[in-house]
Amino acid sequence: MNTKKILAVLLALVMVLALFAGCGKTETPDPTKNPEQTTTPDTPPEETKTPDEQPTDTPKETKKIKVGHLIDLTGVESSVGLQSQKAFNFALSQLTFDGFEIEVIDGDCQSSAATAAEVAQKMVEQDGVVAIFGPTQIGHKSSVGAYLAGADTAVPLIVYNGTPVGIMKKSQWIVGEGGGTAQLPTVMADYVWNTLKYTKVYTIRQDTTGGDNYVGAFEDNFKALGGEIVDSYRLTVDGSDYAAQLATMDPEKADAICGWTSSSDAINFWKAWYELGFAGKLPVCATMHGGFTDFFVMKALNAANPDIVKAIIEQPTYSVISYCMEVENEANEALVEAWKTEFNEVPPGNNLAGACYQALMVLQQALEISGGETEPEALLEAIWKVDFSGPEGHVKFENGSQAATKDVNVVKVNQLEDGSFNYSIVDIYEDVPGGGLTVG
Repeated sequence: MNTKKILAVLLALVMVLALFAGCGKTETPDPTKNPEQTTTPDTPPEETKTPDEQPTDTPKETKKIKVGHLIDLTGVESSVGLQSQKAFNFALSQLTFDGFEIEVIDGDCQSSAATAAEVAQKMVEQDGVVAIFGPTQIGHKSSVGAYLAGADTAVPLIVYNGTPVGIMKKSQWIVGEGGGTAQLPTVMADYVWNTLKYTKVYTIRQDTTGGDNYVGAFEDNFKALGGEIVDSYRLTVDGSDYAAQLATMDPEKADAICGWTSSSDAINFWKAWYELGFAGKLPVCATMHGGFTDFFVMKALNAANPDIVKAIIEQPTYSVISYCMEVENEANEALVEAWKTEFNEVPPGNNLAGACYQALMVLQQALEISGGETEPEALLEAIWKVDFSGPEGHVKFENGSQAATKDVNVVKVNQLEDGSFNYSIVDIYEDVPGGGLTVG
């Protein structure tokens, strides 16, 4: 074999061996030769998340604001103050304030009007509250209103029970969410005359400013309707011998006793009413519920003599109130169910469960109207624009009145299956003006 043939065979053999060697080799791609190559086989490609897996939006930031709550935690009015505190804190736990976290500062008025004003001043000038709720006592309202009227910086005072219109006029900052003191008694005057058909009545009143407010309006409207006040009795505060005073009443000369007194004086009145044999002869129509026909008065009477309460219920005894557990709307149904879950009982037979809830709803609605503005003037302006239905029913402010236009319930005292005392609705007066019903 010549040299050329040998070289050709060797070259062919080298080429075959190179081909087999290339089949067993894996080359690493050169990124510089392929601009689209961004990962190597050892690095997994970036995952694409589905819409449900995408990061959520950052939670909306909430603004913390403070509100004051003026209540009597000590002194002679402490029983009402403690009930108010319970109802208010419960309402706050149930309501949602979009974009806001509410901090409550409780202020003990110590059953003193002067102390109420001092506590309110601290809330505004030191604690930095944007609004104050309460107080329930007329003297307290007057002193706090006077402070706000003269203060360099003031905030809305949202009062959740009846307030004399005269007090509200002394300060633009008083918001009468609870209405005016004339609302309840003027409704009772209408009910007594037009529904019960009573034409002649005796009136009683606690010898206080509250007594004059809650009974005077009844007398004026009842007489304007055509009714006759046979006689009027002023019951001294902390008096115990009402029997001697009321003994001059003659069931033959009148259809009923109408009026108001409260707490221990109410207990003394009911005992005298029963002892004088007026049960079944002279029914009682309360011109305001608070402290006169509310559950704690009935409870105390029941402990002393169950026959008295039995007679009160069987009469029946009528009263007027802004809130009752029987109000039929979604807001109240939710309140009642939540209250039962929280306290294993229905809302008690007084106004506070619904009143505190509705008052906080006024703030809730006002913050929405103001766009979250809490500056005092802007917040107050927004409050006057609220118009909604809550556990108490419909509420709004109209015709420049600081006292809310509200629904008023005529109720009768009853006892529930669990033994507690409460109210049953017998009639509803819708959208009663803040100044009360007028005749003519």
